[in-house]
Amino acid sequence: MKLNTITIRILKSLFKSDQGLFIFTMFQRLRLSPKDLFEAITTLKNLEYLVEENERVSITLKGKEFVINNKLASDSNVNKFENIPEVFKGKRIGINEFYIPKDSSIYKEFISLKSNNTGGTKETSTSEV
Repeated sequence: MKLNTITIRILKSLFKSDQGLFIFTMFQRLRLSPKDLFEAITTLKNLEYLVEENERVSITLKGKEFVINNKLASDSNVNKFENIPEVFKGKRIGINEFYIPKDSSIYKEFISLKSNNTGGTKETSTSEV
């Protein structure tokens, strides 16, 4: 069965918790409307992926198997720097090579700052503003 994003978020958060979560805690963490939260909990209870005891919800063994089999818990371990689009990748430079920015206005601004003041920074005062 295909689950929606809300039920998947609930399963992920319950998978990470040891003793389950209170419904109010899930409401705060996931920032869902009460209607969506209770509909998703009911759906997951019908699928026997979670159990509700008092006001605490915990994941069942069947729910844990679903999370593991569908690799839902592994997305936090993915290195976010591995999937950089080619558009943003430039020429790799060596450790001791200088980086020359593409935007020449940076250099012009640096030169103008140096010529305005011998200290290397512009002097500003609130009285001129």
